[in-house]
Amino acid sequence: MLFFSWTCLLAAAAGLALLHRVTTCDPGFLRRGGWDSSRGKRAAAGAAAAAGGSGKSGKGKDGGGGGGGGVPLEHQHGSCGSMATGQRPGGVENRGGGGGGSGGSGVSHTIVATALESSPLLRSDSDSVSGGHALLDCPALWSGQWGQICVTCRIVRPLRAKHCSVTDRCIEVFDHFCPWVGNAIGKRNRHTFLAFLWLELYALISALGCAVAALRAYVAAGYWSDRLGWVIGFVIIDGFVAISVAVLAVAQASQVARNVTTNELANWHRYKYLQDAAGRFHNPFNHSCCTNCAEAFAPDAVPVAPVMLPRDPDSLLQLGLVPPPRV
Repeated sequence: MLFFSWTCLLAAAAGLALLHRVTTCDPGFLRRGGWDSSRGKRAAAGAAAAAGGSGKSGKGKDGGGGGGGGVPLEHQHGSCGSMATGQRPGGVENRGGGGGGSGGSGVSHTIVATALESSPLLRSDSDSVSGGHALLDCPALWSGQWGQICVTCRIVRPLRAKHCSVTDRCIEVFDHFCPWVGNAIGKRNRHTFLAFLWLELYALISALGCAVAALRAYVAAGYWSDRLGWVIGFVIIDGFVAISVAVLAVAQASQVARNVTTNELANWHRYKYLQDAAGRFHNPFNHSCCTNCAEAFAPDAVPVAPVMLPRDPDSLLQLGLVPPPRV
């Protein structure tokens, strides 16, 4: 009895420490799109008008001259052309500079940089405009999966990610939002949440066992008082709470062992990557139980999921994923 009492106290204290960790830690927030949200359509229109005014000094498409360079309007949003051709925004062709001076390529790159800074989904994922490809230059969008665009975070979400309406952020490997801990459960705090559940479950079961033993001792001794009523009430409440925590702990442990989330199990019919050719449930991220648990408890060692799955089984194996079974 004394041993279980002390272990119950220690497990409850450790669970409270993990609760604080789950509540305050990063659940796996994805980086927002790097553009200035204070600049709206009017600012983008002003930048386009300024670029068009500078292009008037060059007469026509082939207008020479040193100052303006005659950059056409479509080159202000040259990244849209690069999305169709697969080129980077920095490699936009400059058709306006026929003459000498410094008005040709310099003005073109400046206008492209201005357009990328003012356009919501065309800004590079890095801090510098030329540091990476445009956000819309994505294989998932080439195949028509426009539902992966998050208009709030201004990014193309990778697989297994979801925008949490409570935290207002996209979370990698989103599981669910837990109102009891006041935070979303995702890739970076899922293992802590699971450990918290099992520690608290042990504390609840130990406390229930101690309370039942005390209740039996009171009944056997014929000790009837108000304290006995409090013990009976504690047993009833602790039993219901223990059942609820046990169901949640077992469910979370089963999902971690299978490398699947609550959101994916509830909405797998909406996610094409969780379906095989016959439309049945198939999780390509599921490996062996040991591998799944190791990935869950070492989230920093697991790379970000791709934005789409290749169709070739050999490519899936190279990515460490499981190809769907043949029908």
